[in-house]
Amino acid sequence: MAPSTFHPFSRLPTELRFYIWEDALSVPAVWGISRITPSKSDDSVDTAASKFKMGFIGHAPYLVGLACRKAWQLIQRSSKIQIGRPSKRYEPSEPSAERQWVDLDNTVLYIDSSKHAYDIIEHLHFHTRCGVKHILFDLRESSLEPESKMVRITCLFGRTFPQLQTVIVRWFDMPSRKEGDKETSWEERREEHIRRILKPVPTPTLEEAEHYAALLTYTGPELDFPSRDTEGCRWELSYIFKAMSVPLRKVHFISKELTP
Repeated sequence: MAPSTFHPFSRLPTELRFYIWEDALSVPAVWGISRITPSKSDDSVDTAASKFKMGFIGHAPYLVGLACRKAWQLIQRSSKIQIGRPSKRYEPSEPSAERQWVDLDNTVLYIDSSKHAYDIIEHLHFHTRCGVKHILFDLRESSLEPESKMVRITCLFGRTFPQLQTVIVRWFDMPSRKEGDKETSWEERREEHIRRILKPVPTPTLEEAEHYAALLTYTGPELDFPSRDTEGCRWELSYIFKAMSVPLRKVHFISKELTP
Protein backbone atom coordinates (compact mmCIF):
# COMPACT_ATOMS: atom_id res chain seq x y z
CA MET A 1 0.00 0.00 0.00
CA ALA A 2 1.39 3.42 -1.01
CA PRO A 3 2.16 5.79 1.88
CA SER A 4 -0.24 8.72 2.34
CA THR A 5 2.49 11.10 3.57
CA PHE A 6 5.38 12.39 1.45
CA HIS A 7 7.97 13.11 4.12
CA PRO A 8 10.66 14.72 1.86
CA PHE A 9 8.10 17.39 0.75
CA SER A 10 9.78 20.08 2.88
CA ARG A 11 13.06 19.44 1.04
CA LEU A 12 11.55 20.23 -2.37
CA PRO A 13 12.40 23.60 -3.97
CA THR A 14 10.10 26.41 -2.77
CA GLU A 15 8.76 27.07 -6.28
CA LEU A 16 7.75 23.42 -6.68
CA ARG A 17 6.05 23.37 -3.27
CA PHE A 18 4.11 26.52 -4.17
CA TYR A 19 3.03 24.90 -7.44
CA ILE A 20 1.75 21.81 -5.57
CA TRP A 21 -0.10 23.91 -3.00
CA GLU A 22 -1.66 26.10 -5.70
CA ASP A 23 -2.84 22.98 -7.55
CA ALA A 24 -4.32 21.50 -4.35
CA LEU A 25 -6.08 24.78 -3.53
CA SER A 26 -7.71 24.84 -6.98
CA VAL A 27 -9.42 21.45 -6.80
CA PRO A 28 -13.14 21.79 -7.80
CA ALA A 29 -15.46 21.83 -4.79
CA VAL A 30 -18.98 22.76 -3.61
CA TRP A 31 -19.68 25.56 -1.10
CA GLY A 32 -23.28 25.65 0.10
CA ILE A 33 -25.93 27.73 1.82
CA SER A 34 -28.44 25.26 3.27
CA ARG A 35 -31.16 25.56 5.92
CA ILE A 36 -30.72 23.84 9.30
CA THR A 37 -33.72 25.35 11.15
CA PRO A 38 -36.95 26.87 9.79
CA SER A 39 -36.88 30.60 9.06
CA LYS A 40 -39.71 33.03 9.77
CA SER A 41 -40.99 35.55 7.26
CA ASP A 42 -40.08 38.50 9.52
CA ASP A 43 -36.50 37.34 10.24
CA SER A 44 -33.77 39.90 9.54
CA VAL A 45 -30.89 38.91 7.26
CA ASP A 46 -28.60 38.32 10.26
CA THR A 47 -31.24 36.20 12.04
CA ALA A 48 -32.07 34.20 8.90
CA ALA A 49 -28.36 33.64 8.21
CA SER A 50 -27.91 32.14 11.69
CA LYS A 51 -30.43 29.43 10.74
CA PHE A 52 -28.40 28.31 7.74
CA LYS A 53 -25.29 26.21 7.43
CA MET A 54 -22.68 27.84 5.22
CA GLY A 55 -19.53 26.07 4.16
CA PHE A 56 -18.01 23.40 1.99
CA ILE A 57 -19.97 20.23 1.30
CA GLY A 58 -17.31 17.56 1.23
CA HIS A 59 -13.78 18.50 0.22
CA ALA A 60 -12.58 21.91 1.51
CA PRO A 61 -9.51 22.89 -0.57
CA TYR A 62 -8.59 25.89 1.61
CA LEU A 63 -7.55 23.53 4.44
CA VAL A 64 -4.36 22.90 2.45
CA GLY A 65 -3.42 26.46 3.37
CA LEU A 66 -3.22 25.43 7.02
CA ALA A 67 -0.37 22.99 6.31
CA CYS A 68 2.31 25.53 7.21
CA ARG A 69 3.03 29.25 7.31
CA LYS A 70 4.22 29.44 3.68
CA ALA A 71 1.09 27.68 2.45
CA TRP A 72 -1.02 30.17 4.42
CA GLN A 73 0.90 33.08 2.88
CA LEU A 74 0.16 31.64 -0.56
CA ILE A 75 -3.58 31.45 0.03
CA GLN A 76 -3.64 35.03 1.31
CA ARG A 77 -1.80 36.25 -1.80
CA SER A 78 -3.97 34.29 -4.22
CA SER A 79 -7.21 35.36 -5.90
CA LYS A 80 -9.26 33.29 -3.44
CA ILE A 81 -11.68 35.27 -1.29
CA GLN A 82 -13.34 34.77 2.08
CA ILE A 83 -17.03 33.94 2.31
CA GLY A 84 -19.08 33.76 5.49
CA ARG A 85 -22.35 34.87 7.02
CA PRO A 86 -23.42 38.31 5.80
CA SER A 87 -23.39 40.91 8.55
CA LYS A 88 -23.48 44.69 8.68
CA ARG A 89 -20.90 44.48 11.46
CA TYR A 90 -18.34 42.60 9.34
CA GLU A 91 -15.17 44.38 8.29
CA PRO A 92 -13.12 42.65 5.51
CA SER A 93 -9.85 43.33 7.38
CA GLU A 94 -11.01 41.47 10.50
CA PRO A 95 -10.27 37.72 10.72
CA SER A 96 -13.22 35.47 11.46
CA ALA A 97 -13.46 31.77 12.30
CA GLU A 98 -16.79 31.62 10.45
CA ARG A 99 -15.25 32.69 7.13
CA GLN A 100 -13.59 30.33 4.66
CA TRP A 101 -11.27 30.92 1.73
CA VAL A 102 -13.00 29.98 -1.52
CA ASP A 103 -11.62 29.77 -5.06
CA LEU A 104 -14.72 30.93 -6.95
CA ASP A 105 -13.19 29.96 -10.31
CA ASN A 106 -13.30 26.31 -9.22
CA THR A 107 -16.20 26.21 -6.74
CA VAL A 108 -19.91 25.50 -7.26
CA LEU A 109 -22.11 27.67 -5.03
CA TYR A 110 -25.08 25.60 -3.82
CA ILE A 111 -28.15 27.63 -2.87
CA ASP A 112 -30.98 26.15 -0.81
CA SER A 113 -34.43 26.50 -2.40
CA SER A 114 -35.89 28.54 0.49
CA LYS A 115 -36.67 32.26 0.14
CA HIS A 116 -34.27 33.33 2.87
CA ALA A 117 -31.37 31.63 1.09
CA TYR A 118 -31.99 33.94 -1.87
CA ASP A 119 -32.12 36.92 0.52
CA ILE A 120 -28.77 35.87 1.99
CA ILE A 121 -26.96 35.68 -1.36
CA GLU A 122 -28.11 39.21 -2.21
CA HIS A 123 -26.43 40.41 1.01
CA LEU A 124 -23.09 38.73 0.32
CA HIS A 125 -20.19 41.09 -0.27
CA PHE A 126 -20.25 42.74 -3.72
CA HIS A 127 -16.85 41.29 -4.72
CA THR A 128 -18.04 37.82 -3.73
CA ARG A 129 -21.17 38.04 -5.87
CA CYS A 130 -19.18 39.34 -8.83
CA GLY A 131 -16.74 36.44 -8.51
CA VAL A 132 -19.28 33.60 -8.47
CA LYS A 133 -19.10 31.63 -11.74
CA HIS A 134 -20.87 28.33 -10.99
CA ILE A 135 -24.15 27.74 -9.10
CA LEU A 136 -26.32 24.78 -8.14
CA PHE A 137 -29.95 25.23 -7.11
CA ASP A 138 -33.03 23.08 -6.51
CA LEU A 139 -36.33 23.07 -8.39
CA ARG A 140 -39.38 21.06 -7.40
CA GLU A 141 -41.67 19.41 -9.93
CA SER A 142 -44.34 19.76 -7.25
CA SER A 143 -44.24 23.56 -7.28
CA LEU A 144 -46.78 25.34 -9.45
CA GLU A 145 -45.40 26.06 -12.92
CA PRO A 146 -41.80 25.06 -12.15
CA GLU A 147 -40.59 26.50 -15.48
CA SER A 148 -41.94 29.96 -14.54
CA LYS A 149 -40.26 29.70 -11.14
CA MET A 150 -37.00 28.79 -12.85
CA VAL A 151 -37.26 31.92 -15.02
CA ARG A 152 -37.76 34.09 -11.91
CA ILE A 153 -34.76 32.49 -10.22
CA THR A 154 -32.73 32.98 -13.40
CA CYS A 155 -33.46 36.72 -13.42
CA LEU A 156 -32.41 36.92 -9.74
CA PHE A 157 -29.15 35.07 -10.42
CA GLY A 158 -28.45 37.17 -13.51
CA ARG A 159 -28.66 40.35 -11.43
CA THR A 160 -26.72 38.88 -8.50
CA PHE A 161 -23.94 36.97 -10.33
CA PRO A 162 -22.89 38.92 -13.46
CA GLN A 163 -19.98 36.54 -14.25
CA LEU A 164 -22.01 33.30 -14.11
CA GLN A 165 -20.77 30.56 -16.45
CA THR A 166 -22.29 27.28 -15.21
CA VAL A 167 -25.79 26.51 -13.88
CA ILE A 168 -26.68 23.11 -12.41
CA VAL A 169 -30.37 22.48 -11.71
CA ARG A 170 -31.40 19.66 -9.34
CA TRP A 171 -34.94 18.99 -10.56
CA PHE A 172 -36.94 17.07 -7.95
CA ASP A 173 -39.74 14.94 -9.42
CA MET A 174 -42.69 13.56 -7.50
CA PRO A 175 -42.38 9.75 -7.32
CA SER A 176 -44.72 7.98 -9.73
CA ARG A 177 -47.25 5.44 -8.53
CA LYS A 178 -46.08 1.85 -8.77
CA GLU A 179 -48.14 -1.15 -9.70
CA GLY A 180 -49.62 -2.68 -6.57
CA ASP A 181 -49.65 0.58 -4.59
CA LYS A 182 -52.72 1.07 -2.43
CA GLU A 183 -55.44 3.20 -4.02
CA THR A 184 -55.92 6.52 -2.26
CA SER A 185 -58.68 9.13 -2.37
CA TRP A 186 -58.28 12.52 -4.03
CA GLU A 187 -58.13 14.19 -0.60
CA GLU A 188 -55.35 11.86 0.55
CA ARG A 189 -53.36 12.46 -2.63
CA ARG A 190 -53.81 16.22 -2.21
CA GLU A 191 -52.59 16.09 1.41
CA GLU A 192 -49.58 14.00 0.37
CA HIS A 193 -48.81 16.46 -2.42
CA ILE A 194 -48.91 19.44 -0.02
CA ARG A 195 -46.77 17.58 2.52
CA ARG A 196 -44.08 16.97 -0.08
CA ILE A 197 -44.16 20.60 -1.23
CA LEU A 198 -43.58 21.83 2.33
CA LYS A 199 -40.84 19.32 3.07
CA PRO A 200 -37.32 20.80 2.57
CA VAL A 201 -35.32 19.15 -0.19
CA PRO A 202 -32.22 17.34 1.06
CA THR A 203 -28.81 19.01 0.94
CA PRO A 204 -26.46 17.29 -1.55
CA THR A 205 -24.64 14.32 -0.08
CA LEU A 206 -20.85 14.13 -0.11
CA GLU A 207 -20.99 11.81 -3.13
CA GLU A 208 -23.38 14.16 -4.97
CA ALA A 209 -21.21 17.18 -4.15
CA GLU A 210 -18.20 15.39 -5.61
CA HIS A 211 -20.20 14.70 -8.78
CA TYR A 212 -21.34 18.33 -9.11
CA ALA A 213 -17.80 19.61 -8.57
CA ALA A 214 -16.54 17.26 -11.29
CA LEU A 215 -18.91 18.94 -13.78
CA LEU A 216 -16.60 21.98 -13.78
CA THR A 217 -13.97 19.95 -15.63
CA TYR A 218 -16.47 17.85 -17.62
CA THR A 219 -16.06 18.40 -21.37
CA GLY A 220 -18.95 16.25 -22.64
CA PRO A 221 -22.47 17.39 -23.64
CA GLU A 222 -24.71 19.17 -21.14
CA LEU A 223 -26.66 16.80 -18.87
CA ASP A 224 -30.40 16.26 -19.47
CA PHE A 225 -33.19 13.92 -18.42
CA PRO A 226 -36.01 12.73 -20.70
CA SER A 227 -39.08 13.45 -18.55
CA ARG A 228 -38.84 17.21 -19.08
CA ASP A 229 -38.31 19.60 -21.99
CA THR A 230 -34.88 20.52 -20.67
CA GLU A 231 -33.73 21.71 -24.09
CA GLY A 232 -36.50 24.32 -24.13
CA CYS A 233 -35.70 25.35 -20.54
CA ARG A 234 -32.01 25.63 -21.41
CA TRP A 235 -32.77 27.84 -24.41
CA GLU A 236 -34.96 30.11 -22.27
CA LEU A 237 -32.31 30.41 -19.55
CA SER A 238 -29.58 31.11 -22.10
CA TYR A 239 -31.74 33.77 -23.77
CA ILE A 240 -32.39 35.56 -20.46
CA PHE A 241 -28.74 35.45 -19.39
CA LYS A 242 -27.59 36.69 -22.81
CA ALA A 243 -30.03 39.62 -22.56
CA MET A 244 -28.47 40.44 -19.17
CA SER A 245 -24.91 40.18 -20.61
CA VAL A 246 -24.11 37.16 -18.41
CA PRO A 247 -21.45 34.89 -20.04
CA LEU A 248 -23.31 31.61 -19.44
CA ARG A 249 -21.66 28.56 -21.03
CA LYS A 250 -23.38 25.44 -19.69
CA VAL A 251 -26.70 24.47 -18.09
CA HIS A 252 -26.97 20.97 -16.60
CA PHE A 253 -30.27 19.39 -15.49
CA ILE A 254 -30.08 16.55 -12.95
CA SER A 255 -33.20 14.60 -12.04
CA LYS A 256 -33.87 13.74 -8.41
CA GLU A 257 -36.91 12.19 -6.68
CA LEU A 258 -38.70 13.59 -3.63
CA THR A 259 -38.65 10.82 -1.06
CA PRO A 260 -41.46 10.34 1.53
